[in-house]
Amino acid sequence: MTSFSTSCYTNEPKTFKILRHQSSDVFAMLAKKKKYLIKNPGKLRGCVESLPVPSEMIDNIEKLLVDIDLAGKSRQQLSRRIGALKKENQSIEVELAQMKQLSEQVEQLDAAIEEALIQVDERLDPQDEKPSPAIQLRQLPAFMQTIAAANAQAGNPDSQSITITAKFDDIEWNQYVSAHNANHIYHDLRWRDVIETSFAQKTHYLVARDQSNRIVGVLPLAQLQSALFGKFLISLPYFNYGGPLADDIVIARQLIEAAGSYSIEEELEHVELRETVQRPELQCKNHKISMILQLPESMEALLESLGAKLRSQTRRAERAGAISRFGGMELLDEFYFVFSRNMRDLGTPVYSKRFFQNILESFPNEACLHVVEIQGTPAAAGFLIAHRDTVEIPWASSLRRYNNLSVNMMLYRSVLQWSINQGFRFFDFGRSSADSATFRFKQQWGSEPVQLHWNYYLAEGRELPSLSPDNPKFALFIAIWKRLPVFASNLIGPHIVRNLP
Repeated sequence: MTSFSTSCYTNEPKTFKILRHQSSDVFAMLAKKKKYLIKNPGKLRGCVESLPVPSEMIDNIEKLLVDIDLAGKSRQQLSRRIGALKKENQSIEVELAQMKQLSEQVEQLDAAIEEALIQVDERLDPQDEKPSPAIQLRQLPAFMQTIAAANAQAGNPDSQSITITAKFDDIEWNQYVSAHNANHIYHDLRWRDVIETSFAQKTHYLVARDQSNRIVGVLPLAQLQSALFGKFLISLPYFNYGGPLADDIVIARQLIEAAGSYSIEEELEHVELRETVQRPELQCKNHKISMILQLPESMEALLESLGAKLRSQTRRAERAGAISRFGGMELLDEFYFVFSRNMRDLGTPVYSKRFFQNILESFPNEACLHVVEIQGTPAAAGFLIAHRDTVEIPWASSLRRYNNLSVNMMLYRSVLQWSINQGFRFFDFGRSSADSATFRFKQQWGSEPVQLHWNYYLAEGRELPSLSPDNPKFALFIAIWKRLPVFASNLIGPHIVRNLP
């Protein structure tokens, strides 16, 4: 895995370059979170008075600097008052509320200054006022291109004499999957062991054999069950892709029928297949999309397409001294520190650390971690899985207390740069709901939506499941979960999430 670090002096906005050229004291001050300017707001005008920047923009920054200085002084005075009251054993409840309000005000002002500097940066770089068009998704990742073709193939005569069985040799499965043009990493047999050991779930991996006993199709399945959702089969839970992989559409249907027959015999609720193709014979939910970015040949080309404001946001954390690290098991604690806290804040039960450990151990050449640190503390983290021409980031998180530094923007810029440097052609941002906040976040990088089809085999009389967290009946649970201490959510969460697909 590649490991690198970044400095707050790397690729600074043009504003900072000019300020550094005209006054090294001012640039050093800016690099130290604007402490010097806050104390000496008048110095800013002297540095930029010869630049083509409207005076009202400078007036606005000066006012913000004065306001943040006053708020900071008020906070210092209040801190001294709190100390005095503590010595006298008096109540400090009112003062603590005032301190919280002042701290929030300082954070808002600091963010406003950053935004104002971004506007100046855009003003000084007029070619960025109209960003280049986003990179168009002219193609799809290999498995998305070929799976539709594979499912469109007419069945051959031998398809009528197929045997579906759960008996196979691991080597047979792996050879078939690796040779199939439409294979995805989630068809890899190693996921069976990850699911079984991480979640103690039953798996049902099926193969189709022709008359010569040759494997001509496979279908990975896991069985989930809970008092809330019932029992069901899914291909595959916890991930975005699955479904049958077969020589033709007839064999794929036979695998699905075999899974459906088993679900009826065992009185399961349904069979869910997470795919990029819709199967007309099955009921379907189209509530999720994947966001795919076709990667250019260089990071410079990607950044050029994004526009000045977005580029500046990706550098904000660097200017605060953040560094990026890529690695494997040695970064697991840092990744889980960020991921588990973010999941608690979202009101979502968290996977166990062992789940991610098992993936790293089972896929040492395909999986890696990326962490953004600020002063030695993990602030953002992502889990990457590579397959053929594509890098996927199924899990990514950042800590809310660092939102003003846009650490999530630095995270994605770093993983995109790594993906380009490694020679991958596509970046999969993971699934989203259309027009959601996460959809818009991923779209701003130039990614394009690809419809996901979650196909369902339902027994007669069964209805499509509604397991979405947007379901109103889960609102109270989510609200309560957000208030749990992190140690409690980390302890309880894995026992719940094992049955959430």
